[in-house]
Amino acid sequence: MLRYALYIIVVASLMNVVYGQERFTVERDLSADWMTFDDGEYFPVDERTPDNTVYFHLDFRESRGRYLAVECARPFFIFFNGRLAGEHVERVMFSIDSLAEKYSGAEVLVAIHQRNLNTLALRTSVLAPRVEQADGLGRPATWMNDFVIFAGLLIIVYFVAASRLNPKLAGDYLDIANIVALKDAEDSHANARLTNSSNLQFYLVCSLLLGYYLFIVFPYLPLGYTIALHFKATSFWSAFGQWLKLSLVVFVAFAIKIALVFALTRLFDMRGLTRVHFFNWMRMLLVTMGGATVVLFLYYVLRGRDANIFAGFLTTLIVVLIIWVVVLFLKLFGRRDHSMFHLFSYICATELIPLFVTIKVFFR
Repeated sequence: MLRYALYIIVVASLMNVVYGQERFTVERDLSADWMTFDDGEYFPVDERTPDNTVYFHLDFRESRGRYLAVECARPFFIFFNGRLAGEHVERVMFSIDSLAEKYSGAEVLVAIHQRNLNTLALRTSVLAPRVEQADGLGRPATWMNDFVIFAGLLIIVYFVAASRLNPKLAGDYLDIANIVALKDAEDSHANARLTNSSNLQFYLVCSLLLGYYLFIVFPYLPLGYTIALHFKATSFWSAFGQWLKLSLVVFVAFAIKIALVFALTRLFDMRGLTRVHFFNWMRMLLVTMGGATVVLFLYYVLRGRDANIFAGFLTTLIVVLIIWVVVLFLKLFGRRDHSMFHLFSYICATELIPLFVTIKVFFR
């Protein structure tokens, strides 16, 4: 199974290269030239975070016969030397020779304005007409594409390593039948300490997986999703750092979840359910979100950029959590001699309230 997952990644990566063979190739990524305007001066975006507008100079002399391309899944405005050139969405291209005829001088100042600008979702580049070559394929990949492929391979390698070290535990985590089974099998690992090193390895895998999933989704969400503004990147290594930061947030959330379940099982006199509850919750996340991540990866490398589709991917996580609430209720119902009120109160405290908080954070 893991071998097939690696095949999917490699084949999809090749499809990403082949699919990128359009009539143009990316000659130069302009994101390194981005500036922001603050206190009457222009500063590189590496020094100061832009508010809603990025600026860059386009040299006509270096780009004759080329095209300026601007891409973003959300609407944006383009200005040349302070003059509005229209509102656009998805992708727009301008002939640089035409711009040179229209605007005097050797260069033009380009400004791109967008409400709640997310630099990770915005792409600016100089395109050259593609020249067929017998010994090469495609065009240079952007840093985000490189990150998505590299991080995906890294997660698979780490999961394979963790599975080889703990094959029985990996089998328990991937046991789909026991996720929805109303009566749990007596898994030895499910009844082991939740904080032992073996389980922690799989918590880390799941954290990296969810961080990866969310980091791909955030930049392409429709207007109004402010969560993406907290995890912006402008290069491969900044994307890598933001992914690790987001994965750390998820890992901390897992730790809080363990503590919450542990405390409330004792408060409601449900001792012994901590391991069953949390282990099955991790099972559900690892299996369902692992499958969703494969679908997301394929959609991304095939150049899918529909904002509504990415909103659907984000909603998928919420749907999984809602389904888990129902599954947990059925699993716990009849397992202990507790009233319906105590059972409902326990599920509210451990699942429903965190679910509402998650929805508030993602969809505000």
